[in-house]
Amino acid sequence: MINKDLSIIVTNHNRCPMLNYVLDTLIETNMYSNVELILIDDCSEQPIQKLEYYKGFIKYYRNDKNMGIGYTRQKGLELASGEYIVYIDADNIPTENYINIILDWIGSKKDIYNFYGMSYPDRDIFDLKASCVCNVYRRKFLLDNNIKFSNERNGEDLYFYDEIIKHNPKIEEKRYIMFYYNKIINSLSHAGYIHEL
Repeated sequence: MINKDLSIIVTNHNRCPMLNYVLDTLIETNMYSNVELILIDDCSEQPIQKLEYYKGFIKYYRNDKNMGIGYTRQKGLELASGEYIVYIDADNIPTENYINIILDWIGSKKDIYNFYGMSYPDRDIFDLKASCVCNVYRRKFLLDNNIKFSNERNGEDLYFYDEIIKHNPKIEEKRYIMFYYNKIINSLSHAGYIHEL
C-alpha cells in the first residue's frame, strides 16, 4: 500500500443526496495523488446514487449492518493510509479550498490542527475541539497511543477527544471556516437539545 499525505474519511448513514454533493465537491477539488478519499457507509437504507462512478475516485466500504458513527469512524481510520486524516460527515459541505488548506497546514507536522465550521442556514460559527470533524489528526499519533472511537451511538467524539488529550498532543489552532454544517433536526448530534417551539 502506498502511503498518502492525507486521508479524507467521509461517513454516511441515510444522507443521500447531500452525500453526493459532498463527494462531488471533494472529487472536483482533489487534484493530488497524495490525497485519498474514503467513504464508509453505515448500512444506509437509501441507495448511494452514482456509487459506481465514485468508486473510480474513492475507497468504499459498507458496514454489513448499522453499527453507529463511532464504529464507522474507527473503520475509516483502519482503512486510511494517509500520514494525516480528517473526518467529514455527509451533512458537512467542505469549502472550495478544503484540501489545499489542509495540505498546507500539515507541513508543520503537528499532531492535531483544529478549525471551525459554520452551521447552515443560521450561519453560526462553531469551534468544537471535541468534534472530530473540526480536526485534522496525525494518524501515527492516534495509532501509537491506541486511541480509538467508542462504539457508543452518542458522545463518541467526546470520548475520542478525552483519549487524545491524555497523551499531550501538539495542537495548532487554525482560525479558518473549513465546512458548512447542514443542521438536520432528527440527527443524533441534535438529540436532546433541539426543541420545536
